[in-house]
Amino acid sequence: MNRTIFTLVFAINLSIYGFGQDSLDVSLFSKPDMTGKLWQDFFNGDSILFVIPDVELSKTDSTVLFACKRSSKLVKESELKADDYDKKMHVWGVVTDFKYWDKFDMPINQTAKGFEYSGLIFENIGNSMFYINSKANRLAYIGNSIQAIDPIRRSMVGTYQIYIFNDNVIVFNGNENEPLNDLEKIRKEYFTRHINSKYFKISSGSLVVFDFDKQGNKLDAFIDSLAILIGINTQEFHQLHIYLYNHLNDVSYLSGMPSPWQMYGINVNNIAHASSLDLKTIKHETTHWLIHQKIGANSNNFYVEGFRQYAEYLFDSTRFKEDLKITKENTDLLTIKLINGDSHEFFSSSNNYPISGVFVHFLIELIGLDNFKQYYGRNEINKLLLQNQNIDKDELINRFKEWVQ
Repeated sequence: MNRTIFTLVFAINLSIYGFGQDSLDVSLFSKPDMTGKLWQDFFNGDSILFVIPDVELSKTDSTVLFACKRSSKLVKESELKADDYDKKMHVWGVVTDFKYWDKFDMPINQTAKGFEYSGLIFENIGNSMFYINSKANRLAYIGNSIQAIDPIRRSMVGTYQIYIFNDNVIVFNGNENEPLNDLEKIRKEYFTRHINSKYFKISSGSLVVFDFDKQGNKLDAFIDSLAILIGINTQEFHQLHIYLYNHLNDVSYLSGMPSPWQMYGINVNNIAHASSLDLKTIKHETTHWLIHQKIGANSNNFYVEGFRQYAEYLFDSTRFKEDLKITKENTDLLTIKLINGDSHEFFSSSNNYPISGVFVHFLIELIGLDNFKQYYGRNEINKLLLQNQNIDKDELINRFKEWVQ
């Protein structure tokens, strides 16, 4: 299907988005659906075909198995029948590996080295795209390499129909048949100061005030201490890029992930976004970055947040006591679906953060920190428990509930 599509991209200037004022005028962005209705409609009801190209499964990495776990059937493109195209499909893979792309009936065209949407060509190896249609029967996680697709799963997508990535960064987002938000252009105007330290590159809005020499040194020292506590080295680190925003309300829109929840800070794909250089918030996000770089990129939100929470206990034992109290009061929230890392399930309640932290603490007591790190980096924690400990998820939950009491 080759559609003639008008180029729908915002022409950004200082006055449009309110730079120099108190905050961004978010009413001028393409409007997100904070309910995530299309996402919910896609996964509710009818069975789903998880469609990958006709390539060896090993080429797609083990992440494809994690990505398709919510779908009912994994199929290769050549296995599709004519009536399958009337069913819900989650299309996943390198765009140019698909042989009959037009049959999927999506407003995305193949190009020689990548894909095209709305007149924009994306052929960098790091380009990828999330798309869900208005009928909620097509969901696509596609890109120009398997590595480029992975950041989609680690991002809070779903309030927009479209997210386009370049090397882990959301560069466009928006809805079908509307102008896309050109986030890179907005960021260039918004972030006016750039500073480097041992582990960090910091870009800040014009109204952000901070003592970088004092706070930056504390952040570097925090990384050195944390690395010792969880047993990793700090050699060959890539700097963490931190974006500091003029106002709290700006974070979710310029991070590219507008959310119904108030976001004080978020770390996605080794990029941290925060409303200020608040050490508590930044330490939270930099812990994610340290674990991601030196231990591995886990796909499960429950373990990702839980391991970060556990790391905080190493500095502050009172935090563990506080989280344990919350967990005891909310053990009904701990379900197999939550442990499986479902993003919408996890982020639906703030209590899931302390629950995940206490749960990881319990697991590390059970299997040891080195084992946990090894299998965390390989996305195989549940497999480890079943094979090495002979514990399935139901039994694990029961043991945990006994342990917290």
